[in-house]
Amino acid sequence: MKNLNKQDYDKWTEFKSNLRGVVNKHEIEMIAKLHAKYFDHKLDIPKPCGCPNDRARRVIQKYIGELNTLYDKGIQV
Repeated sequence: MKNLNKQDYDKWTEFKSNLRGVVNKHEIEMIAKLHAKYFDHKLDIPKPCGCPNDRARRVIQKYIGELNTLYDKGIQV
């Protein structure tokens, strides 16, 4: 598993410091791009629908959790 580079680490630091329980469209796109980059998969931007069993919401939460794990490892040297 890769570590975040400095630019992405700083971006994630800012995201974490501004958490307010809801992510906007711009943040979802950033989360998806970072996840695709560091977890080596095709970019797929989830589109939440607001449904009770919204798959996109679960995917976003999974991406955030996995990116937090990378963040906790520190910056790529």
